[in-house]
Order: sequence, then structure tokens, then C-alpha cells
Amino acid sequence: MPRRSPAGESFMRFWVRRWLDDQRIRGKGDDGQRVGGLTLEQEAAYLRLCLAQYDQPDGYLPNRKAFLCDAVACASASCGTVIVPVLKVFFKQTKDGSRLFNERVRAEWEKSHSKSLQAKAAAELSWRRRKQRLSSSNADAYADAYADAGCERERERDINTSPLPSPQAPRPNGNHPPQPPSHEGGARAGHQGAVRLAVVLAEGYPTLATERGVRTAIRRRLDVCAFDDVEREIRTWVSEARPWNELPSWILPGRLRARAEKLERRL
Repeated sequence: MPRRSPAGESFMRFWVRRWLDDQRIRGKGDDGQRVGGLTLEQEAAYLRLCLAQYDQPDGYLPNRKAFLCDAVACASASCGTVIVPVLKVFFKQTKDGSRLFNERVRAEWEKSHSKSLQAKAAAELSWRRRKQRLSSSNADAYADAYADAGCERERERDINTSPLPSPQAPRPNGNHPPQPPSHEGGARAGHQGAVRLAVVLAEGYPTLATERGVRTAIRRRLDVCAFDDVEREIRTWVSEARPWNELPSWILPGRLRARAEKLERRL
């Protein structure tokens, strides 16, 4: 098919100077003394026939009087004086005689058709490769998330099942009081909680949940909100199937929202 604009119209290159200087169209000789050539009505018919041929799905004109008259927008009685002289000079018939074509228009149609097929094949190949990369990255992200969540559940189970020390038990550091938890341990807990909530988020937003920036946003949310409250909020989004662009700004800062919009336009 010829290339088409977003509005669905065919696009054909047109050499203006070649058309204006073609002596078969304008005739021979100086102004006022020209011999041969086409009348204005025949030139308009020639142009409309070329455009009609280029716009056909197969790049040929049906050799039917009714179709040709309709393409040129002339009465059937004028076909012999307007269309026939143009067809004799500028168009040829296929072997079976059922179709007509102008050689230059046919060459342009085949060139455009070839480019369209190549562009379509390249786009399909690019999409298949992108889909494979997304599937692979999502699978790896889910595996890491579930593994981290499993480690977190094991750690919580160990904490819940370990016996409490008796009041008479010696302190771990002798006479020194126990040290408060380090910031590293708090950051680890926040990371594990963010991973667990990312798994919940993946139920409704699989591509979004694999973004590292989303897990960072969840971890920051856990710094100011309880885990159960954040989990309840995310599960509400998933259950309501809320569109990603309606999610609050704390889960999708401006940079991540712009990236999500770009990904959506590509899909």
C-alpha cells in the first residue's frame, strides 16, 4: 500500500518542473504558437487518473469506462474527447487488458509499497524484541521480589518463635547495655517491606512494580506510614483496577509518571 498520512490519505511525490516542461502536456513551440499538447480539460483528466492509480490498493486502474469517468469526474459522453487521448499517450494496458497503468506512477507506487512493508516488518520485529525483554525483566524482578519476601517471612518467623531471654540472663555485652538497632538494619527492614508491597502492586501493575523508583517510593512511604496502611492502600488500587495515571503522586513522582506515559505510547 502507498504511504498514508495519519488522516488515512495516500502520499505521492510529485515533480512539478518535469510536469510543467513535458512537451507532451504543454505542446511544442513558443507561447501563442504551440503545437500539440493537451487541453486544460485533458491535462486535468491526466492528473486525476495518475492520482487515482496511485490510490488503488494494487497500483492499477481498472479498465472500465464507468470507473474512469468517475475518477475524472466527467460525463460518459465526453470520454472519447477527454479520457481516450490521455490513455493513448500516457497509459499502458496489462497483458490481460483488464487494467491500465502509467509507468512512472507504477514505479513510485512499488517503491512506496516496498518501504511500507519494510517499515512494518521492522516495527513488528522491534515490538517482539521489546516484548521479550519486558517479559524477561519482569520474570527476574518477580523472582527477586518473591525471594526477598520469602527471606523476610523466614526472619519474622524466627523472631516470633525464638524464646524471650530471662531477666537473670547475662547481657550479651557483659556490663554494657544492649546497643540500639543500627540504621543499616532499619534500612534493610524498609527494603524488605517495600519488596513485599511491590509484590502486591505487581498483581495489578506488573510493569510498574518492576521499576526501582517505585520500590524507593514505597520505602519512603513506609518511613511515615504504617505497613498495614500502605498495604491496604495498594490493595485498594488493585481491587478497583484503578488506571496507573490516577495513582497518587507519592507512588508515581513526576519522573516515573513521564516514563510510564512514554511506555504507554509505545505500546
